[in-house]
Amino acid sequence: PHAPDGYWVRRELVYLGVRLRRGGGGSDWVLRLARRERARFNLLPVHEHLLVDAPVRRLRGPLHHIKYGTLDEHIRTMNRYTTVIAERKRASGKRFGWWHVLRIPWELFARLVLKLGILDGRAGIIYAGMAAFYGFLKYAKIWPGGIASESGRPAAGPGESPAGARPGHITGAPDAPTPRHPAA
Repeated sequence: PHAPDGYWVRRELVYLGVRLRRGGGGSDWVLRLARRERARFNLLPVHEHLLVDAPVRRLRGPLHHIKYGTLDEHIRTMNRYTTVIAERKRASGKRFGWWHVLRIPWELFARLVLKLGILDGRAGIIYAGMAAFYGFLKYAKIWPGGIASESGRPAAGPGESPAGARPGHITGAPDAPTPRHPAA
């Protein structure tokens, strides 16, 4: 039989030093290993991912994804990502609606109670709050006077280019170098 050209790995989220098991952030499957000649990246401004057009399989072992070591790191990344996402939303004609205000309480309730995130303790509660705010912030930034301007370009902060981009880096993730195709 032909060996697969890529592998899906179960990603387990480690947030603020704690492995989250509930609350919608516990685990998911991601394509992370592939033969270089059979793979390419879908380079999106935020959440780029690997694409393989050939047979793939799942690996049994988990990948421990250490998302953020500190709350400050999470806030900085969230600010960059939501600015880039708000740019795209505004460019596609999306607008802030009154119902977006309801995202925070609904998301908190869903993650803490319905998805049992409260059982993950302090880290689970903080993660749920940050996820709720993230969902709201993507739309709040396209509200008139938000960070994304009417032209769809974000307002640059002091000493930074729009969306915090730097040459040679993926827009929306300026602290990560441009990815290379992983080898199998």
